[in-house]
Amino acid sequence: MSAITRLLCLLAMIQLPAEFAYRPMASWVGQRFVFLPRPQASLAGTYEDFVGTVVCRRYAGRVGDAIGFVKVKKYAPVKVVEVLPGWDEEKPARFVLETAAGERGFLDVNLSGTNVPKELRHLYRFEHRFLPADPRLTHGWPPRVWAAIENNQVLAGMTAEQVRLSWGEPNQVNGDEWSYDGGVLRFRQGVLVAVK
Repeated sequence: MSAITRLLCLLAMIQLPAEFAYRPMASWVGQRFVFLPRPQASLAGTYEDFVGTVVCRRYAGRVGDAIGFVKVKKYAPVKVVEVLPGWDEEKPARFVLETAAGERGFLDVNLSGTNVPKELRHLYRFEHRFLPADPRLTHGWPPRVWAAIENNQVLAGMTAEQVRLSWGEPNQVNGDEWSYDGGVLRFRQGVLVAVK
């Protein structure tokens, strides 16, 4: 990671008065930075609603921290420890997260579309990145099924809901066949019977 990238990550974590948010200048001329006032409507009530709750990442991946990234497994529970203004207009809320191991990182999201340009409102949605509860607590599926879901695999005998948790929404549904970039799945009475 370059020194400039590290500096930007550190600057992104600086706590500013609520009416200000860190925003890099569009031109990056001479590596100058500017602090611009930003409406906080997207954060209204967010702190009280989310801080202290446990949410689950929908996708495996990394969440940023002040000097790098923290790996988080798919559907791993993470605790929301703070909600701050984000620094991109399409992701106006920054969720500071803590893993079960105590590692901290952040992920910027769009909570409601407020303060987000209309053409970007469908991107980085909170509900596309997180589940509000640990699905393992609500579904008593066997460990074999959870292992497949965590590794983006599908198995014959999985239900449609299990397949959605593993591969997401299909690109196309044609009767009992679901099309994905990774193949076509055939279902019978809501249960996966074949992968083409």
